[in-house]
Amino acid sequence: MAPSEIVLNPQLCLDPFAVWYGRDSGEDLPRLASVPKGWPLSLDSPMAWSGGQFQGDHEYTYVLDEFEKIEIENALQSFKRATSLSDISLLHLLTRKTDLGLDGNEANESNFPLPTLQGRLRKLAAEVHEGRGFFVLRGLDPRKYTIEDNCIIFLGVSSLIGEKRGKQDDDGRMLCS
Repeated sequence: MAPSEIVLNPQLCLDPFAVWYGRDSGEDLPRLASVPKGWPLSLDSPMAWSGGQFQGDHEYTYVLDEFEKIEIENALQSFKRATSLSDISLLHLLTRKTDLGLDGNEANESNFPLPTLQGRLRKLAAEVHEGRGFFVLRGLDPRKYTIEDNCIIFLGVSSLIGEKRGKQDDDGRMLCS
C-alpha cells in the first residue's frame, strides 16, 4: 500500500505523534480501553523506558577526552588527505564522488581511523542497538570546523555506531548514507 493510500483509523489511536499524520484539529482522539489482542500488556526491555528513570544526562552522555578529540581531528585530516576533500563544497561532499572515487558518506574505520576511540564507540553502539536505544556524544566544538568537516566527522564517527546514518537539519534537509 502506498503511503497516500494508508487509511487512518481514529478508533485505534495509539500513536503519540498523531498530529504529525494530519490529525491536528486539536480534538481529543479516542483511546482504547485496553491493548489490542495479541499485543503485550507491558514491555520488559532496556529499550522500554521513560525519561523519569534517568537521574540526569550523565547516565546516557559520553564526553570525549582531549586525546579522543585529537584522534578525531587526526582521522578528519587522514580522510581529507585520502580523498582530496580540502576544497569541495558540502553539496559535492554529499552528492558526488571525489577524484579518488569516494563519496563523503563513505567515511568508515579504514579511511577515518579511530584506533583508540573505536572500542568505546563499539560499546556505545551496543547501547544503541541492545540497550536504551541512544546515547549523547559531547566534547567537540562544531564552531571549530567547517560545515564540510562537521559532516565528515559526523559520518566518520557514526560509521562505528551504525550501518545506516542520517541527520535531519532544522530545515528538513537530510544528511544520509
